[in-house]
Amino acid sequence: MPANPKYLSNSKQRWAKMTLAILGGYIVTSLIHVGIGTLIADRKHLVGTSIYSSFLVWTGFMLFVFLSKSIRLVLWALLGLLVLFVPIIILTK
Repeated sequence: MPANPKYLSNSKQRWAKMTLAILGGYIVTSLIHVGIGTLIADRKHLVGTSIYSSFLVWTGFMLFVFLSKSIRLVLWALLGLLVLFVPIIILTK
């Protein structure tokens, strides 16, 4: 039995979701960890912890992108996280 076409996305939506999930998720994950790294004074343990936590955050963001129905929601979430963490990085340096 074939899938119902109204539940399927077109190729542009799939491409946009994959691009946002991979690149956007990596950028947001990196910014989160750099922002946290600028706030923490003891950076010796931060590298080991961020290796594991960055994979978890990136996977969570990728799931959020693929499970969301609207690409606009994902873009707003990405921009919101950028607006939140970029000033932290700039102001603490």
